[in-house]
Amino acid sequence: QAAIEDRQTIAFEDLRDRAIQNTARAMVNDQMTATALAASPTLTATPTLASGTPSSGVGSPAEQTQTLQAAIEDRQTIAVEDLLDRAIQSTARAMVNDQMTATAVAASPTPLPSLSPLQQTQTLQAAVDDRLTQVAQDAKDKAIQATARAIVNQQLTSPNVATNPAAATQTIEAAITDRLAQTAQVNNDATATAAFEAAVNTGLDQKLTATAQAFHAEVIKGLALITLDNADQVKELQSLGSHTKGALDAVFSPDGLRVASASDDNTVQINIVTTNAMSMLQGNTIGVTAVAFSPDGQHMATASQDKTVRLWDIRTGIQLVVFKGHNGPVTSVAFSPDGKVLASGSVDKTIRLWDAQYGYTLRTLEGHTSAVTSLAFSPDGGTIVSGSSDASVRLWETETGAPLNVLRGHISGVTSVAFNPNFTTPQIASAGIDNTIRIWDAKTGQNISVLRGHRDAVTAVAFNPDGTLLVSGSLDNTLRLWDVQKGKELIPLRGHSNAITSVSFSPDGARIVSTSNDKTVRLWGVITK
Repeated sequence: QAAIEDRQTIAFEDLRDRAIQNTARAMVNDQMTATALAASPTLTATPTLASGTPSSGVGSPAEQTQTLQAAIEDRQTIAVEDLLDRAIQSTARAMVNDQMTATAVAASPTPLPSLSPLQQTQTLQAAVDDRLTQVAQDAKDKAIQATARAIVNQQLTSPNVATNPAAATQTIEAAITDRLAQTAQVNNDATATAAFEAAVNTGLDQKLTATAQAFHAEVIKGLALITLDNADQVKELQSLGSHTKGALDAVFSPDGLRVASASDDNTVQINIVTTNAMSMLQGNTIGVTAVAFSPDGQHMATASQDKTVRLWDIRTGIQLVVFKGHNGPVTSVAFSPDGKVLASGSVDKTIRLWDAQYGYTLRTLEGHTSAVTSLAFSPDGGTIVSGSSDASVRLWETETGAPLNVLRGHISGVTSVAFNPNFTTPQIASAGIDNTIRIWDAKTGQNISVLRGHRDAVTAVAFNPDGTLLVSGSLDNTLRLWDVQKGKELIPLRGHSNAITSVSFSPDGARIVSTSNDKTVRLWGVITK
């Protein structure tokens, strides 16, 4: 459309040229008539009368006047034909305009050939490059036209017009010839522009957009899926200092910026991952066995060998509530997803559910015949899974405390349990002293797979956020990463010098934290590809 508007502007300028030419012709006519009536006119060529009959000799003034008049009439005929050409061009432009409009509003644009995203991008880029070339050429044409008009104007207003009418006529004719050539070039530009517009209007840009969006979606999907083929893809990032005795548990805060670790040295350390700055919670008189952040990241629960569970304000480090009720060391602690219920497991064989705000017991779950070693809430908070030294895994209803199922398969004590956080995959992982990890269907209780690879008791398991990976820790001093769906070990992680006591993924799944009896807390980076 812009090209058409430019073309119309040129047409108006062309009409102005015609006016200039008509004025010049009038000047030439007047000058030539004056010359013809001169006392001694001299003609440089044999004149031809208006009738087409050659005159003899120089001819009378009347014959010369007739000759000049015939030349003027011929010139006027050319001018009429030129105007006719302009009308034809204007009609053609209108047709092009109509065609481009029709193409733009077509209900079913012609589909482009089947091209790859790269070929489509190259096609569009080539069209843009061609259009830029055409624009440059059009600008060059306009510069030529402006120069030509200036030359014609100068020639027509030059004193030479009075002495050399033939030269003036030739100049005008040459300018008209150049103008016609320029018009052809502009028409070519218009054709190329129409083709470019048609390509856009038939959906090239939409196809490229759709392709780009699909590609972006695949990239995001690829980043979310962690595939591990070699040891270079998981590496130790840093050590978050060390406790003075064995480190027993560590977890990430909900925002992934902090790591809290519990130790036999009676303390809880809270490290800022990016700076390694540390704060400490103190108040327990004997070892702290487990830690858990509240879902909002404002509070922390700790379990201790002193038979208590304690609630802390993370910002101030102040102890808010002491939960008392267990008759033996507390081994595990977890918040419900809504943060209202706190669950704890104990050597006294029971699980207690507490009001997380006020610290009173909501209900006590009994059924295990030996120490409860680990527990976890389901993603929706409706179910609790627990593991015990009695070699069983048990499921409980949170609201009522009613037992739901007992999963048996381990031949010795269960040390750790975890719920798959993916709502669409209701699975449970359990670790055992029998060196194995078992994956269970949380609904049916069926044992889906048994993961073998550790050379000693497996002490800890944790799923990544999308439930596709599982990390485990063992008394063999290693962590191992597993593909949950395939039941395949992906890679062992070595670095600790003593038994692994806990493992956990960061909220974004890009890091793993582990603790060990070697007193250290280590961070591992999981590299995606």
